[in-house]
Amino acid sequence: NSAIVFLKKFVGFSLATGISAVITFVATFINTRIFAPATLGQINLFITVQNFLLYIACLGLDQAYCRYYYEYKKADEKKTLFQICLRVSLVVVAVLGAVVLFAWKPVSGYIGGESSFVVAVALVIATLAHTIGRYFSLAQRMSQKIVAYTVLVVSMSISHKLSYSATAIIGKDYVTSVL
Repeated sequence: NSAIVFLKKFVGFSLATGISAVITFVATFINTRIFAPATLGQINLFITVQNFLLYIACLGLDQAYCRYYYEYKKADEKKTLFQICLRVSLVVVAVLGAVVLFAWKPVSGYIGGESSFVVAVALVIATLAHTIGRYFSLAQRMSQKIVAYTVLVVSMSISHKLSYSATAIIGKDYVTSVL
């Protein structure tokens, strides 16, 4: 009986990963046909830098949240743990954002080959959004809300992987795609 419950949860939480993999495959197929290789490289470098900033912003607190979640029995204690981890990460995002905006010319130049304040702002906003999304998806996973977790992860995957495909209607340049 416990094996069946475990298997249901395993399949339920794996569903988000499977759907995200399909979205990534579809997005790759679409984007390699829409964008020039150089533009796609710039977009991917933007995403790589954003993910790097995300990992710095989390400071491992996302993993600490997972580690200590079940140590607390009361809901308000779990909520406090969540708030502490998220707040510290948001402070780090603010510091990283200030650094990125202060050094916007070299940062955006590294990513796109030319300086763009808009790209630096987009990088800060993307890092903030992904940091918040990371914690909220972990909160759903840790509280074992399979449907909410799957919807959140798939929504984030769609917005992350396919949103810049839609910008090709407006323009196929790197800055438009990043925005």
